[in-house]
Amino acid sequence: MAEAGVPDMAKAQNWWAIFGPAGLPADIKAKMNAAINAALKDPEFATLIEKSGATPSPGTVEQSVEALRQEVVEVDKLAKTIKE
Repeated sequence: MAEAGVPDMAKAQNWWAIFGPAGLPADIKAKMNAAINAALKDPEFATLIEKSGATPSPGTVEQSVEALRQEVVEVDKLAKTIKE
């Protein structure tokens, strides 16, 4: 992509997340987050994720929301670079 004039393409990342509907109760978010974190910490599952080229990253709901916000900013910058 750098050769095509998009030098910062390496900043764009692929990542997975699980989303729920707007207004999902906090207790359900917490239960889902705990279950997902437990799965990501399981060595067998973590190895499977790593084999796909991803890095398991357990965390909080708030961390996921912030990561998504940051990704939107980066992708917006990249899109503007490509458009120019």
